[in-house]
Amino acid sequence: MKWALMIRETLTVQAHADPELSEPQRGIRLIMECGGPLAKSCWLLLLLLLLPPPPSHNHQGQALRQITPTQGIQDPPAVHLSNGPGQEPVSIMIFNLTKITKASSSFEFRTWDPEGVLFYGDTNPKDDWFVLGLREGRPEIQLHNPWAQLTVGAGPRLDDGKWHQVEVKILGDSVVLEVDKEKVLHLRQVAGPLAKKPQPVMRIALGGLLFPASNLRLPLVPALDACLRRDSWLDPQAQISVSAPTGLRNCTVESQPGIFFPPGTHAEFSLQDIPQPHVEPWAFSVNLGLQLAAGSGHLLALGTPENPSWLSLQLQDQKVVLSYGSGPGLDLPLVLGLPLQLKLNVSKVLLSQGPKKILALPPGGLDSLLRLWAHPQGRLFLGTLPAFILLFYFVFYGFLTAMFTLTMWVMLQTVSDHTPKYQDRLATPGLMIRPKTENLDVVVNVSDTESWDQHVQKLNKFLEPYNDSIQAQKNDVCRPGRYYEQPDNGVLNYPKRACQFNRTQLGDCSGIGDPTHYGYSTGQPCVFIKMNRVINFYAGANQSMNVTCVGKRDEDAENLGSFVMFPANGNIDLMYFPYYGKKFHVNYTQPLVAVKFLNVTPNVEVNVECRINAVNIATDDERDKFAGRVAFKLRINKT
Repeated sequence: MKWALMIRETLTVQAHADPELSEPQRGIRLIMECGGPLAKSCWLLLLLLLLPPPPSHNHQGQALRQITPTQGIQDPPAVHLSNGPGQEPVSIMIFNLTKITKASSSFEFRTWDPEGVLFYGDTNPKDDWFVLGLREGRPEIQLHNPWAQLTVGAGPRLDDGKWHQVEVKILGDSVVLEVDKEKVLHLRQVAGPLAKKPQPVMRIALGGLLFPASNLRLPLVPALDACLRRDSWLDPQAQISVSAPTGLRNCTVESQPGIFFPPGTHAEFSLQDIPQPHVEPWAFSVNLGLQLAAGSGHLLALGTPENPSWLSLQLQDQKVVLSYGSGPGLDLPLVLGLPLQLKLNVSKVLLSQGPKKILALPPGGLDSLLRLWAHPQGRLFLGTLPAFILLFYFVFYGFLTAMFTLTMWVMLQTVSDHTPKYQDRLATPGLMIRPKTENLDVVVNVSDTESWDQHVQKLNKFLEPYNDSIQAQKNDVCRPGRYYEQPDNGVLNYPKRACQFNRTQLGDCSGIGDPTHYGYSTGQPCVFIKMNRVINFYAGANQSMNVTCVGKRDEDAENLGSFVMFPANGNIDLMYFPYYGKKFHVNYTQPLVAVKFLNVTPNVEVNVECRINAVNIATDDERDKFAGRVAFKLRINKT
């Protein structure tokens, strides 16, 4: 699907009266043309033609740029060099250099675009390429080959909409550029014979590059809004292949002077170059002739860089919208084929198309209009408004940030600082071992101190809060066999007290005055079992509970040997429950069960599983291997 937008605008500042704003006679002429595969990604062509005001006027408008009338199009067809917003060429030709008999190329082109690529040629895109383009309307050559690497520009401005003849020649070691049969550039010692190139194949691309634009010696926007005709490239007998031209626009329509606007760009003109609206009669008018219109975007606006929308004219879904500042816009349905006219004077604004009209008052009337024209930053904007995109993203992301902040604030109002709101996924506590190792493997080499010293250091740090002196200082002596409940009873009871669990309760696994280092130095290691904390969980349901350990398989049971548990029988008392949470139960220490393995078969890996036996703790859920149980591997190496 293709679409195009053609807008012809005539902008005139007048000083003679008329019953409904005088019809413009001469002034600024604008043409906008859009083309592209999609309406939302079009490139805009705004063409500006300034004609001098008639000498009989009392207030003569100063031309922003004097441009002579364009030459008519002759000798079609011609190829349009712009292939959209990218750098892709519209045509690629390939030549066999071994058959070259003519080392020159010539063509005619016309453009109003001051920058872009006319053609690119290479035998190797890394170290042998040539580019002819325009920069600020003047020819520029960039080349990179074994003889020279340079960028040079010369000659007159060619972005005047007229047809210009260009010829590029290779004469020995020189490159010659001629424009309109006059030599404008002669580069010596920059080339070699084409037939002696290391690569026998040359590519020539029209209107684009065959490598990233960043590889150019001097950055250049590749896309060029231009037409090319009467072209002759090297030797036709040496041409191997050529791709069909893919230009999106037609070069048979009349060309008008102007400026090429890539997406998101704009042009600004000072209002001080236009006569001031001191007294009536004064008029400012724009005529637009739309042949085909689609999509949305700004056409023009009056304002300042800080406030560019004092008055704006936009195209929105087959409607032309006239807006003042941030106020609501007035829209006029667009009828193709009828001229659209915008007229402005000191007392009113009129937007009309055929019999349909919109009449509105300028914001603030004459005073506001005078201030805008007298403002040193007063501007006429064409295309995208300055800072419009930045303002859009600022508002858009500011809105998202505000919504996210508000959502988080509302959510946090429903969450308690002390108790999780949802605990349904933690109905069954899990078990874990200490020392905590990777993959829960406890491996001890009795004769290698380094193999078990890390376990000893971890256990020393883990058991430090269980020292009797610390427990006596921070926690209470509780009555065994019953829950230590501390209800709030309508008043926040904070912090909650915790029951003492003294390190000495761990017997031979306490590590106090233990020369065997928790038994690791003698091959009788201690492994500690702890139950993970679950808030407000009444473990055991008022019945006693304990931990038991077994070998997972028959051979594991034989190799496990005997063991002892501390406290006796692996009991866990009810007084350590319930747990009220980290912020409430600030000094809470979990009850532990220590298992000392006395005679594990050496040099054999033993799989051990420990479970907690409690009425309200399930240990047979195959989907959760840690629910109420823990499995680990134990290996004692002896030499």
